Amino acid sequence: MNIAFVSTLAAGGAAQGAENTFRAFLAAGHAASFLTLEGQAAKGFLPLADAFPSSQGPRPVGRLFRHWQALSDPQALAQGASELFSDAATGLFRLGDAAREALSEADVVNIHWNAGILLSPDFLAALAGKNIVLTLADLGPLTGGCHYHLACRRFEAACGRCPVLRRSGAQDASRRNHGLKRRVYGLLRPSVVALSRWLADEARASSLLGHRPITHLRYTYPLDVFRPLGPDERQAVLRRLGIPPQALVILAGAYGLDCGRKNITALVRAVERLRTSWPGRAVELVTYGYGSPPPAAFPIRHVGFVDNSAMGELYGAADLFVHPAVAEALGNTLCEAQCCGTPVVSFNVGGCPEAYRPGVTGFCVEPVSEDALYAALAGIVANPGQLAPMRRAAREFAMAAFSPQRHVEAYAAWLCAAETARSLAEDPGLGADLADNARQSRSLFAASDWEQSIRRA
Repeated sequence: MNIAFVSTLAAGGAAQGAENTFRAFLAAGHAASFLTLEGQAAKGFLPLADAFPSSQGPRPVGRLFRHWQALSDPQALAQGASELFSDAATGLFRLGDAAREALSEADVVNIHWNAGILLSPDFLAALAGKNIVLTLADLGPLTGGCHYHLACRRFEAACGRCPVLRRSGAQDASRRNHGLKRRVYGLLRPSVVALSRWLADEARASSLLGHRPITHLRYTYPLDVFRPLGPDERQAVLRRLGIPPQALVILAGAYGLDCGRKNITALVRAVERLRTSWPGRAVELVTYGYGSPPPAAFPIRHVGFVDNSAMGELYGAADLFVHPAVAEALGNTLCEAQCCGTPVVSFNVGGCPEAYRPGVTGFCVEPVSEDALYAALAGIVANPGQLAPMRRAAREFAMAAFSPQRHVEAYAAWLCAAETARSLAEDPGLGADLADNARQSRSLFAASDWEQSIRRA
């Protein structure tokens, strides 16, 4: 079986999960390619688009996110933990030759985080006759643009009057995008893989994908990279970090620490209370990721962005990994930490409790209460001995739940059962409507490519 894995981005949690699946299929002997908007030669990723101008300034993905950020109201995003509203701003890109060849050779196209690429006439035309599987890492594919929202359920109908848009109304961008996605999914006829039961249930509740075949499969993780450390290895990591060996080490991190949805501030406040309540107990907080941790009344050991190998060492050296997100489809970091034998803590939100075994490999905390988070951590400080059996159980759980071999077997069965996509020509006018909706994106592309996209549509 030849599989083309597609993702807008080459980095971030969803992209890393997609890459893990891609590499597991390669290791199992399948032919596979990985396509992202810009590509990444160092990882062997092919560029989807070849229509970006080579002018100076931010790279296309950077310009894309700036455009998306301008669409929404920052305060409204923060209140709803939405993080992002995305539209069809890259819908006019032209497929690169390598991407077109990879899609042509593929039996199955597995589309992952796809903001900005799904509503492209050229991309959709290349999918005709292919088995299509859509992997959900957040709510974006179910809505007119929001990737998370704590309160809004308009995606169950048709969106519109979006609470996060600067220009909201009955026929706003969320309503238009929702309508276009409905028509696109009608052509693609995708089978759907959600990362958790929670996300699968959200998909079933949506008007866009509720009628499609839906299952839930967690990502796989490289168990040789994310592994427990021996005592000497752990002490070596702690020495590099300047942490005394007797300290209780709490680790937290995200691709971007400034993401409000990840809620790192709640953990910082809880650790401040711990250090005040237990002055005789050394409690250290280590963070990783782009950006800086929130201000604190105590020193936080922030290591910045690290690769998987260094991240595995951090997980293995920590006594506890805490993921205080207020909304999450699953939580890659919860899974990676357990691969390293490190117990985890999260709020009982979204798919987080499905990433571990509450009470066995981690602690599930009442959402979203900082007092409850503090109480859970205080209980661990008071009785750190409870972590030892949890460390063993965490690795055992990870070996069973995140095994690449089992993941490929389950995933392959779903890929083979998917329906084939229909031709763009079967919805007369859709190509032109998609191109018209994406006219605002001309600044991301060379004018000649934009004009060619309109003509093809």
